[in-house]
Amino acid sequence: MNKPNFVIQITERTRGGGLSSFNLQKIKNFLLMNGGVVIPSDSGYSFATLEINRAKHDDLINRLKSGNATEALSFSNMRFLEQRVTLCMKTASVIEQLTPGPLILVHDKEGERKIFYNTTDIEKDEYTQFKISDSIIEREIASCSNYPIVTVELKKQDNTPIRSLKELHKILEKAFHASDSWALIEGADFYLKEPTIIKYNKEYKSFELIRRGAIPFDHIQKVSNEYPLWGIEDWT
Repeated sequence: MNKPNFVIQITERTRGGGLSSFNLQKIKNFLLMNGGVVIPSDSGYSFATLEINRAKHDDLINRLKSGNATEALSFSNMRFLEQRVTLCMKTASVIEQLTPGPLILVHDKEGERKIFYNTTDIEKDEYTQFKISDSIIEREIASCSNYPIVTVELKKQDNTPIRSLKELHKILEKAFHASDSWALIEGADFYLKEPTIIKYNKEYKSFELIRRGAIPFDHIQKVSNEYPLWGIEDWT
C-alpha cells in the first residue's frame, strides 16, 4: 500500500468538527484530479470520490466493498438532489426533516448501477434507497464541488464499521495498490449505531425498513405523513 498523498489530522478540524476552508479546498482540488479520500462518516470510515470519477475507481471500490457495506451517492442539499431525483411528497418530507447530514441515495442492486447514476423518479424507481446520515465531514465534501460524491462504507469481516485508525490501516493495506491515489481525514467520536436505511414502496406509498439504525422507524413513518416545506407549492 502506498502512503496517502496527505492526512488531515483531528487537531486540524474546526471547533465544530468540520474542515477549515483551506483543507476543504485541498480536498476539492485532490478530488477534481481523480483522487479518492478516506473520510469519517457518522458511524465509521468511508471511501469517497466524485461521481464523475466513479469509473476510474471501479476496481478499488470493488476491493473495498464487503458484507453489507453500502455504495451511495451523497448530495449537499435539496437543490442538488432535485436535479437528479424526482421526489414524491413522503420522500421529500422524510429527507427534509431527518437528514442533518448529506442527502444520500443508496445503490442497492449491482446490476442497476446505470439507472442509479442517471436521473431517477422515486415513485417509478424500484432500486433506490435512502440512508439517513448525520456526518458534517461528508456533507462538506459533498458540497465542495458541483458534483455529488460516491461513498463506500468500510467494514470489518464481521460487518461492523471501522472506527479506529489501526483497523482502518489493516483494511487499506489489503485493498489499496501502489497506483491508487488517496488521502485521509482522521475521525473520532463515531456514533455507535449505523445510519438508518429506508426504501420507498411505490405500491403501498409507504417506507420499508432496510437497515435499522439511529433513527426509529416509527418516527420516520410519522414524519412521512406531513407536508414538506421545501417546494410546498408542489404538494398542495
